[in-house]
Amino acid sequence: MDFGGQSIPVGGLAYYISPPSSFSDIWEDPIHALIYVFFVLGSCALFSKTWIEVSGSSPRDVAKQLRDQQMMFKGHRESSLLHVLDMYIP
Repeated sequence: MDFGGQSIPVGGLAYYISPPSSFSDIWEDPIHALIYVFFVLGSCALFSKTWIEVSGSSPRDVAKQLRDQQMMFKGHRESSLLHVLDMYIP
């Protein structure tokens, strides 16, 4: 089998975080596929959480921006604004 000069991991951590090369690989080694999927989803979740904190889009930052603009949620007190935003912004 020719891999075009690429290095293909055959064991260890590098093997499990590399994508399966074909659908038949998923059938032959489902543990590898599951670990890879969990790795990708976990990496995306960690990146998105970090991005929200760094970009100023956290619930606390949004609540401060709304207070500075004197905007309110209808039916909610100003003190409960952070709790309401926590439900919608992770």
